[in-house]
Amino acid sequence: MRTTVESSQKTKATAPTATTSSTTTPAGLLKAEATPLLKLSPSEAA
Repeated sequence: MRTTVESSQKTKATAPTATTSSTTTPAGLLKAEATPLLKLSPSEAA
């Protein structure tokens, strides 16, 4: 039972990280999520 819960939690936790090009930092996650939403200037995204 415990392993099932732990594995599901790990999957949920690593899912967004895997989608955003292996960036574990909060800033990296925010940039990755904000970039497709804003699409204003590449300089700000980078």
